[in-house]
Amino acid sequence: MSEIKKMRAKLPGLAALQAAVLVFAVYLSMLPQIYTDANFGMDGGDLLGAVLTDGIPHPSGYPTYLLLGKIFQLLPWGTPYFKGALLSAVFASAAAGLTGLLAERIISDSVPYKARSAITGGVGLLAGFSPLLWSQAVIVEVYALAVFFILCGLWWMYFLLSETDGRKWRLIFPLSALVGLGFGNHLMLGMLAPGFLYAFICSFREKHDRKNLIICALIGIVSALLPYTILPLRSAAGPPINWGDPQTWDGFFWLVSGRLYQGLSFRIPIRELLARITYFFTLLREHFGIGGLLLGVYGAVQFSSSEWRFRWVLLYTFFIFPLFSIGYTTNDSVVYTIPAFIVFALWIGYGISEIWPSLASRPKWQAATVAGLLFLLLIIQLPGLYADLDPRSELQASQFAGNCLAALPEESILFTDADADTFPIWYYHFGLGKRADIKVITTQLLQFDWYRRTLVETYPVLSALVSDGQTTGFDLTSVEGRYPVCRTNYPAGTCDCD
Repeated sequence: MSEIKKMRAKLPGLAALQAAVLVFAVYLSMLPQIYTDANFGMDGGDLLGAVLTDGIPHPSGYPTYLLLGKIFQLLPWGTPYFKGALLSAVFASAAAGLTGLLAERIISDSVPYKARSAITGGVGLLAGFSPLLWSQAVIVEVYALAVFFILCGLWWMYFLLSETDGRKWRLIFPLSALVGLGFGNHLMLGMLAPGFLYAFICSFREKHDRKNLIICALIGIVSALLPYTILPLRSAAGPPINWGDPQTWDGFFWLVSGRLYQGLSFRIPIRELLARITYFFTLLREHFGIGGLLLGVYGAVQFSSSEWRFRWVLLYTFFIFPLFSIGYTTNDSVVYTIPAFIVFALWIGYGISEIWPSLASRPKWQAATVAGLLFLLLIIQLPGLYADLDPRSELQASQFAGNCLAALPEESILFTDADADTFPIWYYHFGLGKRADIKVITTQLLQFDWYRRTLVETYPVLSALVSDGQTTGFDLTSVEGRYPVCRTNYPAGTCDCD
């Protein structure tokens, strides 16, 4: 057994674990206790409201997230929002550790163990403190968990494309289950489907234990399907947040396919498309600095020129997620580029490993100084990022919801309009049970039959006001004189009543 393998056996992933712990400690220090929509976290009220009410959030339903979110809500400390953000922090930290550990695997065995440990820990920190992942790790959202599952997918492909080792199946089996569960968290994992198929076919053609390979595929498929069985069960209980009401096949497929958002892909003008492409590369430079950018490009070129098939997986991952993000017409689509920054962190680690022999040939103090300066270029921006990404200072949404609910007359009907005003109200009203006397109606959703049914189940007194024969399904004239009617005015941070 080589020296590298001996050290791996003694201290497997120690540097990666240390990086993950440090990253988690920083995340933990800035987790908010109250609702915030900072860092593209507008959907947090819908997600957490669904977790707290055993409901179903917006498409695609996110059943794996719902199950894990429910587990984290059982913790005996912290507010519901803190526990929801803690879920993001835990899995983002794990993703950072897995990134560092993967970097240790792909660099050459000729790199000394101490240098390998430094690269492993450094890449883990680069991934964990990349601004986009960091921004999602401290709020209630699905993307930090999605990145963790994407790392599991990269590891699954790495094992299948690496040399045959009987022991690797002990890891591939649970990884198959995790990748399957990942499809129940966010459909963005599906963008890696060509990579999964490529790794599977390569391994199958080489007759690498085909029986175990087929078992892994079955494990992944079953694990991907099982979480979605909870959606119709939850819907049948009549929760107040019940997107799609997936008790029927039509409602189920409307929800899980994300049909509501399918028209958002690649519908942007050419001018904006070019601006988005430029913005992505600007982000890349801002994430890693000039030094990191040069190292990453060098590492990408060196790794891509190797004969290792895993290079194609990393290249594909780096390009496919930004491609989708650039063409997806929402303000928060930039978060879909996070896997590309993970890959670039791996390339930085590989680039350092490639120049290390030339550094090691110099006096020790000189090599240490050069290596230290390289990483200094990458982490010097951390204090500024901490302040910029800290969600605890973004209180507009929570203050709006609190002030609005407090000011409403008794037994009033509150009309909300878009996500920005609806989701914080849902979180406080449904999730936390605030102002149980009022009735909240979202005007943009009245066009859907499932929403009108949900309204009647949630507020039976509204049954006389809901009509399936109308386009909006709501008769405003019958409201007059029966209940005070109020409407949100989110830009002004108020709720106005007639």
